[in-house]
Amino acid sequence: LNSDIRLRNESDGLVLNGDIYGDSIAYEGNYIGNESADFVYLPKQNDRHIASLLLSHNGNEYLDLQGDYDNGNINGRAILSKLPLRVINSFIKESNLNIDGYIDGNVTLDGPLETANSNGYIQFDSVYVDAPMLGSQMRLVNDKVNIEESKIKFNDFKIYAKGNTPFKVNGDIDVSHFAQPTFDLRMQASNYELINAERQRNSLIYGKLFLDINSYITGAIQALKVYGNATVLGNTN
Repeated sequence: LNSDIRLRNESDGLVLNGDIYGDSIAYEGNYIGNESADFVYLPKQNDRHIASLLLSHNGNEYLDLQGDYDNGNINGRAILSKLPLRVINSFIKESNLNIDGYIDGNVTLDGPLETANSNGYIQFDSVYVDAPMLGSQMRLVNDKVNIEESKIKFNDFKIYAKGNTPFKVNGDIDVSHFAQPTFDLRMQASNYELINAERQRNSLIYGKLFLDINSYITGAIQALKVYGNATVLGNTN
């Protein structure tokens, strides 16, 4: 770890700025990469505070966070630029899952700190989840997911597996209380080819699996209700 941090005391309070750089960071022996953070904190008069944070992975900036806190109200913006999801693989090595792709986005936050209103979007870029033991790979469509009045909106958001028939997600996730999101989602698919894989040495499931799915997720994260049905179709082997 390398760092260069500067502090100085001014009339409005303590000013802080600098950077922290981690060279060849790893988690339990799994390589993550070179990570860096650049930050600035500026106190202003009348209980106002300004802060910014810039995060980079292997020299590429992926998060630009700017915020202004004034007497209990926050006004901020987060810009995501090719946030690399493959970093997650270093933390889930034992799951035998492989995640790749990027997330872009632009999200604003405005209002009282505890109930601030968020708007903007996130966009998936070449995102997939590979599960070799199940012989399946899930691919997320490269669409924008809008955030309106602190609700993440899904409108026929498509997830593909082996075939050309999508798994569709509709509804929203309410993140007005960020630590306690509330779900109201419906997930449907018709003749969905979830698995199409030859037998391998480490295969848990192989062959072909086709499903009709009609399911729901509702409620707060602490007490989620998941219900619906999945029908295994006759072309399954």
